[in-house]
Amino acid sequence: MRALCMMALKIGADICGREYDMPTAFAVAATIILCKSPRYLFDAGFLLSFGAVLGILIWMKILPGKEKVWLSSVRVSVAVQLMLLPVLVYFYYEIPLYSVLLNALVVPLAGVILWSGFLGSITMLFGVGQPLYLCSICFELYERICVWTIRLPFARIIIGRPEIWQICAYYMILTAVYCFLSQKRYKKAIGCAVIAVFLLTFRYEDSLRIRMLNVGQGDCILIQSPDGSNYLVDGGSSDVKEVAKYRIESALLSEGVGTLHKVLLSHADMDHINGVEEMLRRQAVGVHIKEIVVEKHSIDNAEIKQLLELAESQKIKISVIEEGSSWGEELKFTCLGPGKELKGLESNETSMILRMEYGDFSMLFTGDMEGVSEEMLCDSKVLESCTVLKAAHHGSKNSCLDEFLAQARPAYTWISAGKDNRYGHPHQEFLERLKEHGSSYGCTYGEKALYLEVKKKKGKTVIKEME
Repeated sequence: MRALCMMALKIGADICGREYDMPTAFAVAATIILCKSPRYLFDAGFLLSFGAVLGILIWMKILPGKEKVWLSSVRVSVAVQLMLLPVLVYFYYEIPLYSVLLNALVVPLAGVILWSGFLGSITMLFGVGQPLYLCSICFELYERICVWTIRLPFARIIIGRPEIWQICAYYMILTAVYCFLSQKRYKKAIGCAVIAVFLLTFRYEDSLRIRMLNVGQGDCILIQSPDGSNYLVDGGSSDVKEVAKYRIESALLSEGVGTLHKVLLSHADMDHINGVEEMLRRQAVGVHIKEIVVEKHSIDNAEIKQLLELAESQKIKISVIEEGSSWGEELKFTCLGPGKELKGLESNETSMILRMEYGDFSMLFTGDMEGVSEEMLCDSKVLESCTVLKAAHHGSKNSCLDEFLAQARPAYTWISAGKDNRYGHPHQEFLERLKEHGSSYGCTYGEKALYLEVKKKKGKTVIKEME
C-alpha cells in the first residue's frame, strides 16, 4: 500500500507536469494507511516499510560518497539499516550481520522488478506474461543469496528484545550522528554510531531466570543461568502447530537465547518432545542446540530413538542420565528418578525427575510423573521441600497426591496447560490439594508465560519477580 500510494503520486505528478516531492508522497501514504487502521503504527511491516523510506529521506543527502551505482546502493543500504536497526531487534530479536551487503545487491534490481512487474501485470491481460518471468528470476536470485549468507559465520547475532529506553537512547544518539555527518566530522559520527549500537544491544544479567513458556497443552521451561548457560526442560505441544517456530523459538530469541547448552527431555510423550524435534530440523535458521539429555529409561522408546538419530545427524552431543546423576556447582541439577525398578512401565511413570538448586532456592521438575513413580519417590527419602514445583502431568487429578505434597511442600506451583483443553487440566481436585497444602499456583492457560527471577544478595537468595 505504501509503495502503491507513492508510485501513484509519482505517476500523477509526471502526467500533470508537476515536480514529485518524496516527503509529501511519504506523508500522504502514511496518512491514508493510518486513517484506515491507526494500529498499523505498531505493526512491524508498517514500521519496516516506512522506516526504510524515512531512512533514505534523512540520511542519503549527508552520507559521504560519489554517485556511482554500486556506491549509491551501499549508501541506500546503510541509510535503511541505521533507521531500522531498533525495529529489527525489537520485533525479530537479532541483527542480520550481512543485511547491509544484501540490501546493496537488492537496490540495483529494484527498478527492474518494479517495471517488469508493472508491465507484466498489464500484458497478462492479453495472455503475455514474459515480463513477469524477469521478476521471478530476480526474486529467486535474492532467495538463493539469502539462504547462502545465513550459513556464513555470525550471520545472525541474537540480541533479544531491547527495552524502550534503549530504543529512545539509540535514536537520540543517532541525532548526534546526523549532526556530525552534516558537519563532515566523520570520526565523531562513527564513535557516536558505535555507542548507539552498544546501548541498543546491551544486556546485563546476573540472576537465575526461569520461564515456563505458553505452549498450549504441553510443557516447556527455559532456565537461564547466571553464568550465561541456557537450559530447556522439555519442549512440545499437542494443540499448537509448529510450536517451535511460533512459540518456543520466538520466546527464546526474545530473551537473547541463541544457543541452548542442554535440552533435557523428561519422557517420550509428543507434547513434551515434538517441539524439540522441530528445533533440530531448524538448526540452520533457529536456536542452536549443543546437547540433548535423556533419562536411561527413555532410550529404548521409538520416538526418542528417532529424535536422537536426528540429533546425531546434526552432530549434537547426546547424554544419558539416571537416578543419582548430578552436575553443576552454583546452579546444581540432581536426577531423583525414576528408579531402576520402574523399567518397562508406560512413558509417564518413567518421567525424569529433576531437582534444581541455587542457594536457598530450589525447583522440582516432574514431567508427567504419577502413580507408582510418585509413590516410590516418596518412599525413597530423597524428596525434600522445594520453592517451586513444576506440576506433574499438567495438573491432572491423579498427580501430586497428598503424601507427595506433604513432603515437597512447594511454596509455589507452576502448571502448564492449554486454554480450554479437552482433558480439563488442571483438574479442580488438584487445585484443591494445592490450596490445602498452602501452595499458591500459576497456570499458562491464561495465555501467558510464568516468569521467575532469583538473585543472590548478601548471601541470601531473593525472588525478584513472580507472575
